[in-house]
Amino acid sequence: MFEQSRNIITFAYALAFFTMGISVLLRVRTPSSFRLAASLRYLGVFGILHGLADWFTLMRPALEGSSDPSAVAILIFSTLLTAASFATLLLFGVEILIASDEGLSRLRIAVSLAVAAWLIVAVGTARAMPVGVLPVQMTYMNSLSRYLFGLPGAILAMVGMLRHAALVQRMGMGQLKSYFHLSAAGMAVYAVGSVGGPPASFFPAYFLNSLTFSEVLGVQPEIIRGLAGIMLAYATLHILEVFDLEMSRRLEAAEKAESLALERERIARDLHDSLIQRLYAAGLSLERAVRRLEGTSAVSAGAENGVSGTEMPEHLTAAGPTRGAEEILDEVKEQLNDTIITARSFITELQSDTSNVSQDAVPLEGELRLMTHELTRTFSTAVNLRVEGTLPLVDNSEASQIRQVVREAVANAVRHGVATRVEVIARNLGPVPSRLSRIEGRVRTRVEDLVVLTIADNGKGFEPEQALADSPGHGLPNMLFRAERLNGKLSVKSAPGKGTQVTLTVPVRRLENGPS
Repeated sequence: MFEQSRNIITFAYALAFFTMGISVLLRVRTPSSFRLAASLRYLGVFGILHGLADWFTLMRPALEGSSDPSAVAILIFSTLLTAASFATLLLFGVEILIASDEGLSRLRIAVSLAVAAWLIVAVGTARAMPVGVLPVQMTYMNSLSRYLFGLPGAILAMVGMLRHAALVQRMGMGQLKSYFHLSAAGMAVYAVGSVGGPPASFFPAYFLNSLTFSEVLGVQPEIIRGLAGIMLAYATLHILEVFDLEMSRRLEAAEKAESLALERERIARDLHDSLIQRLYAAGLSLERAVRRLEGTSAVSAGAENGVSGTEMPEHLTAAGPTRGAEEILDEVKEQLNDTIITARSFITELQSDTSNVSQDAVPLEGELRLMTHELTRTFSTAVNLRVEGTLPLVDNSEASQIRQVVREAVANAVRHGVATRVEVIARNLGPVPSRLSRIEGRVRTRVEDLVVLTIADNGKGFEPEQALADSPGHGLPNMLFRAERLNGKLSVKSAPGKGTQVTLTVPVRRLENGPS
């Protein structure tokens, strides 16, 4: 009964090994830092060679009785192929152990010596034996390779799989642990089936062979090896998921790195556009206070030269500059307090969930009036606001981006352009063409008001393109970035001696109910 189905069983388990080998070799081409990945290629080669070798064994009965040179050549090739598959299994067992423990690297020397010994015996036997006796000797070499390479390789691979089961558990891939255990069990079953090779006159093949195996266990070794092949193929296909998990981790790490980089850029922009500008304004105020105090020193020097304080106007007496300096210092104190509050808000934002930021609508005109008033007080420069039309409501995030652009443009005008007057003009150009959308069964029309903000100053001006290319600062790039975030456009017109005009064009969205 078994003899009739032997070929079917042999073909089936050879197909299982071959499929496993192809699958492994296709996946190990993916770059991986997982230590098992490098050794898996030996398992893939073993699967392919072992499948091919077992398919060749289906032809052995017909070849062993033939004296045709081509039949003898095929027989020798089949024997070499079988030996190569077992040797590759031994290499896999050694490499998977080394992957878990570098101290076992000397095992490679033992494998090299075993393969060299087998080749010497095989070549010497093939040259010494007559053609008629050669098939018997090839069967002998087949059994020798099975016990010399195949059985130790399966045992080493089993131990290596068990070690890697513990390793993947520590790496946070516990879902793969059971498949490593199944693969180790498959290697153990294969090791049992390996002792059922052809009978031979050497130890242990003369008492551990296919005949004694069937008598003791009541089952043919091919069935055991077929079961091992199915177990290994199934387990290995799931073990290969380690590449998907590793790729997923790499993508997750890349996303985190990108998110961190974007957050760093955001923090740098906010620090530059808020804290640094406030500190710079405080520095300007301190310079004004110093000039006032220097005026006090000049008045004191005049008094020493015989000029009476009653002969001077009040603003030129020592008391006048002193009171002015005190007022400026009070402004600086207020500015620094505002800076501390802003810094604390940054810290609070970093410590909280930014997804919970309020998106409530605020009036844009009111925001701009507060901003220009603050900038006038901060920079001691006239910052005037002119509104043309009715400005729409905007959400807090849009308002924040617009405020930062206005603040940066005014700060640049005062700091770099030495402007004495800045004008902010806000115009609503009206709705742009709308689009229809259906929300909760109702048709709603989305309208976008086109708001144009122009910040013009009477400063000394500059060359915008050259400034953008040469300046190491963040001001102009930050404004361009914020305009992009608003889905708007930013243009800068300036020339030396002709002042600067910054224009921000922003589409502000709103929803109006349409017919249901």
